[in-house]
Amino acid sequence: RIGPNDDQAHPPITPCQPADPQTLDGGGPLSKVYTLVLTHYLACCSTDAIGSETTLTARMGPSEDFIAKGLMITERNWLEIYEPWERWWTGEGEIPKVEVGTRFVPDSLLMNEGTTVPPELMNEVELITAMDKNGIGTDATIAQHIETIQKRSYAVRDPQQRFHPTPLGISLVEAYNNMGHQLNRPDLRRKMEAECTAVVNGHRTKNEVMTEILNHMSTVYAAVVDEANKIDVALGRHNFRRIGDAGGSSVVLERHFCTCGVCKCQMDLKQSRVEGGWGTRLLYCNTCRRGYSLPGRGSLTLAPAPAGTDMATCPICSFPVLQVLAGNGYEGNGYKLCPNCFSHPPVEHGGTPSRADFRCFSCSHSTCSFASGVKGGDTELYPCPFCVASERRGNGGVTLRKTARGGFMLACGADRNICDYAIFLPTATATAQPAKIDTGNLPANDIRYEMCAHCSNAQQSVLKLKLTWKIGSVPPHYEREHVACILCDGLLRQEMNLRLPTMGSVNLHTG
Repeated sequence: RIGPNDDQAHPPITPCQPADPQTLDGGGPLSKVYTLVLTHYLACCSTDAIGSETTLTARMGPSEDFIAKGLMITERNWLEIYEPWERWWTGEGEIPKVEVGTRFVPDSLLMNEGTTVPPELMNEVELITAMDKNGIGTDATIAQHIETIQKRSYAVRDPQQRFHPTPLGISLVEAYNNMGHQLNRPDLRRKMEAECTAVVNGHRTKNEVMTEILNHMSTVYAAVVDEANKIDVALGRHNFRRIGDAGGSSVVLERHFCTCGVCKCQMDLKQSRVEGGWGTRLLYCNTCRRGYSLPGRGSLTLAPAPAGTDMATCPICSFPVLQVLAGNGYEGNGYKLCPNCFSHPPVEHGGTPSRADFRCFSCSHSTCSFASGVKGGDTELYPCPFCVASERRGNGGVTLRKTARGGFMLACGADRNICDYAIFLPTATATAQPAKIDTGNLPANDIRYEMCAHCSNAQQSVLKLKLTWKIGSVPPHYEREHVACILCDGLLRQEMNLRLPTMGSVNLHTG
């Protein structure tokens, strides 16, 4: 049979030679699979079944009519061969083959009482049929999708092979519906798979489809992140305890530690309980019923307030700025953070959504005195040569940072107690960022950087920097912008007096 669907996953499965199923494994799995394949093949070679959806009216007495609707099969054909794996079903049952005027004697006359009942939960066959009808998955991936929803505890399968939604699954559906995206519906996935099919068939290009899908998914993802509190609300309705909520899962370290940036009420500093000890610290707002995770190590306090203000607040979200000092397992020089941005990094100011540990030194906000990050500050320019030389390969990557005076520098990402590798860029530098390659029509989040062909090799990649000079700070023959490799550029080394550190000029502790 030439069916309407072909996912190109494999050629048709057909029997190669005749065999007695009983001789394969005595009626075991091998013989059953062979019987199924053979029967399916013979059914495909048979003629179509013939039938009609019929309404049958039976009159009893002068005026009492009884009506039944169902399928009347006149010729079974391939159905005779493929039973019991397939049957012709319209949802209302099969009625006997009769003609107009046929008389019959009823076996019984019954009047039953009943009530409407909800539909049964879907079994695996019905779920696969629904997925196929909605264009979700292929023969090779449908089973994986079904396994995924069970692994993530969105649904469980009972002994009758029917799927029961879990409180977690119901909570997510409610939350997504409240956001207005209905991510539980098949529309988005169906569109994605239809576009992929269009690429396979040559109707569209890969880049066209990727650009549209990634842009759309980025919009949906950003909206979901902004309304993530609706997931908390939905989970709370189904008895999931929210982070920091009361109920014995956490203790108060300091009540009224600081104010909430949303409702301006007081938040408590808490620490969660875990088996065998203590877990993460967090700020919890009893009014908003929402918790904000904090670093596990270090001494926490409010950051010093700028002159003329009562409290240092984040200009992005109005939450108070906290200061982490040495102590409680942390021996560094200290840093500052916003409790909201720490868990929800602002993408527009250098944050990465997948990394929930955003600190002020990574932020590139232009008006915040605590923000010392730069655009591209989370991108490794090249491996730290001192860390590599000391056999600490991969532990230290050189990134772009701001200095305390507002200038720019390159520094090793390892702890300063281990490596102080640093290169200070010329004071004439107005802006600095990794040099990007123009990717044309590729998605906006597909960022690629320009590499130095001289310094890059199979063991390491060295990215170039794009520098913009301050007006009037460089000779007139200089271009306003300069793209260069810090390690080998002649202009920076010879005319701007850029100095590269040597092994003896930094504190390197190998112990």
